[in-house]
Amino acid sequence: MKISVTIYKLGRRIAISYYRTKFRVLSAVSKKKAAEIAFELFCTPQFRYKRPLTKNFIEAEKLHFDIHGETVRGYRWNKGGNKKVLIAHGFNSSVASFDRYILPLIKKGYEILAFDAPAHGRSTGKTINAVVYSDMILAINEKYGPVKSFMAHSFGGLGVSLALEEIPHDESYRLVLIAPATESKSAIDFFFSFMKLNEAVRKEFDCGINLLSGIQLAGLLKIFMQKSGGFMMKATTSLHGRMHKESWSKTIRILIS
Repeated sequence: MKISVTIYKLGRRIAISYYRTKFRVLSAVSKKKAAEIAFELFCTPQFRYKRPLTKNFIEAEKLHFDIHGETVRGYRWNKGGNKKVLIAHGFNSSVASFDRYILPLIKKGYEILAFDAPAHGRSTGKTINAVVYSDMILAINEKYGPVKSFMAHSFGGLGVSLALEEIPHDESYRLVLIAPATESKSAIDFFFSFMKLNEAVRKEFDCGINLLSGIQLAGLLKIFMQKSGGFMMKATTSLHGRMHKESWSKTIRILIS
């Protein structure tokens, strides 16, 4: 076990050194190209959550569809329930981490939809960004909706917020945000510091994000929360975004209120 951990850490250091060198060389040649590769790396999950499925997920109806050239795989419980809720997981995570929510939501009469975003869990792909996440949610709403209740953790909150900019909604809609990604600047700042990228590349990086989204993603969720009116409610958890028993019981209460 110690040997495998040592090999993993050594491989990680080699990969980091490789990318830092690559960025240093590219930055001297083309700031824009360096920014494009930096964005791709930034959007690449560090690992894939693929723990064995629990009984709830094994017995669930399996769903899938293709989007942006990737296959998105998901699950449905209690088809035909009197209301629908969509679960959206965070970065480096999977809907399988929401197992504890399934039975309580079924007991409340919900039809539950839950999908692994591209590059996560059992879906295909290598990268993900908020726009792709939003497109996935819009596709789910079109294929299996309409969905009027959403439960989103961390990065999933950003994807849902983007999607709800496109979905007409009123006060009957419910959105629970668990440790939401209320801004992306801190994560980008850390990434640039860790990879030792300069400010000139950062300017190209930010420009690329704005062109991709049409808006500045860093302030999106805060703007959405201001515009959402009475229908949005928010549940927060620990500083590190872990979902504890206190938060998930509160989440159920908010959804049914």
